[in-house]
Amino acid sequence: MALERDTYKALEDIVGTDNISEEPAVLDTYSLHCFTKAIKGTGDPFGLRPEAIVLPGSTEEVQAIVKACNKHKIKFKALSTGWGPMNAPGSEGTVQLDLRRMNRILEINEKAMYAVVEPYVIGAQLQAELMKRGLNCNITGAGSNTSAIPLTGLMGIAFMSFMGIKKHWAQVFLKLGFEDPEHLVDLIEKYVEEGLNEVALETLKELKDDEDEDCPF
Repeated sequence: MALERDTYKALEDIVGTDNISEEPAVLDTYSLHCFTKAIKGTGDPFGLRPEAIVLPGSTEEVQAIVKACNKHKIKFKALSTGWGPMNAPGSEGTVQLDLRRMNRILEINEKAMYAVVEPYVIGAQLQAELMKRGLNCNITGAGSNTSAIPLTGLMGIAFMSFMGIKKHWAQVFLKLGFEDPEHLVDLIEKYVEEGLNEVALETLKELKDDEDEDCPF
């Protein structure tokens, strides 16, 4: 279904004429995602088509869009760099927010080891700025050209530094049920410095009870 004209106009007034579209060809590009064909099992690579694409350029514009959608009782879904059909609308009658205009690194706090970024900042972009400061961050498996936002959900913001990695691994070990031996920090440090998965896995095997059949390694 097409958006009502007053709804479309309300969204257009927020982002400007150049940052909203309901052209069929444009909408189709947003419904085409990798893995859709396999998941649907029909050979059709297209998911649900959004009713309109809106490109906000700031937090304030996002807030205004959400308020307008609520007022007009229209569903909305935000999209960052995107990776897979989970980015497509989940149901018909949905407005898609493409956040590509929000691509700025707002703050890098070297002392507290955190970064504040807009949703379209990609991993490579953040990594490049961190390396200028002698810092580092994990890159999600989807690739360095995808949004840096999932880093906090997948690995945690502790991955911004080597010290953070040590703290992160210590937390992981404890959550897996390992005791906290005195030499654990030294072993983690060895893993971080040498960067060898073999060292980490061998260490985990040594720490885990040999009779524990539930050991994930």
